[in-house]
Amino acid sequence: MKKYIVCIVCFVFLFSSCSAQDQSEHVVKDKSVVVEALEEKTYIESLSYNAVVVPEFVVKKAFPQSGILSTLSVKKGDKVQVGDLIAGLIPEKDIPKLDRNLDIISSSYDDYKEKRGELSKKAKDYVFHKLNYIAEEGVETELNKSEAELIKASDTYNKSFDDYKNIVLSTLMSSMEIDPKMLMYSDVNGYVVKVLNTQSEMIGGGYPVVIIASEDKVLEAGLTSEDKEKVKIGDVVLLKENSDISAIVTEISQFPDKNTGTYTMRARLSFDTDLNFGENVIIKVQLAKKKGIFISINHILNDGSSYVYVVENSRAVRKDIKILDIDKDMALVSGLDEGDQMIVRGYKAISDGYKVSIASDEEVDGDEKSN
Repeated sequence: MKKYIVCIVCFVFLFSSCSAQDQSEHVVKDKSVVVEALEEKTYIESLSYNAVVVPEFVVKKAFPQSGILSTLSVKKGDKVQVGDLIAGLIPEKDIPKLDRNLDIISSSYDDYKEKRGELSKKAKDYVFHKLNYIAEEGVETELNKSEAELIKASDTYNKSFDDYKNIVLSTLMSSMEIDPKMLMYSDVNGYVVKVLNTQSEMIGGGYPVVIIASEDKVLEAGLTSEDKEKVKIGDVVLLKENSDISAIVTEISQFPDKNTGTYTMRARLSFDTDLNFGENVIIKVQLAKKKGIFISINHILNDGSSYVYVVENSRAVRKDIKILDIDKDMALVSGLDEGDQMIVRGYKAISDGYKVSIASDEEVDGDEKSN
């Protein structure tokens, strides 16, 4: 009997020792993490779109009557100015030598260039005041004054161009001894984008011979029906990759494109841009001042959904987020609140619900160092 009692006592002792040892082996230490207290930051709400650089307008040049295209002075890609000879419906040997009044034309052209420069300056001033006003750093009176000056400069520029064009053409026509309708001159400064006929070809009256694109450029993008209600004439457009290049919204179509279902928006670029026709760019239409949470894209995890970890009651808590916009290495997100303690180091060694302790950068290995 005593032997049985001794055996039971030994068994209980051994079992207790093993249990204590197992418990000591399964004690899990808190995971050390580095956190960043999130703060709301002010930003300008914008809409991002793919846009293409196109001419502000195109002109289709045609003769009013049929005949033989005896002269064709341009080819695709040529740069033309007001008064340049395009084509003729008379034999080349009969085209008179035009005695141009160079002084009159030169003076008118200098005035046109001056007004063009003034309009460019007023457009830049308007962009500056508009962005300041959105950011609540400017005042409405300054914006209204700048807008009025822009409109006045635009009207002056258009009149100067018309005067320049009329002086050139009238000077040319006055020196001709043949029917002026038999010669075709450019009435726009721009580039030949298409030549539809060849020299010596019989052409019909009213049919285009060449198509000329203006040298002035606009950005063209297709807005969704929802965004169409947000964008207004006069809004500023910036290039995502180069915010020094700006444009001003001048036109928004009222009817959707039959192929894309989007509403065409056109924004006039500043004159001094070096963007090329046909170039595709990403634009940001500047709307209104707002507040939001920005985090480094390096701290965003993804398993099919974007998420981060925050610390709540000494536990790691997963929070799903939505990326609203990305600017360089920072992302504007929803799903987080000001004051959240987002884990910025140590997040690769934890899961939702892990017990964690907040430490300094030097105490945590792995992941990217916090900024």
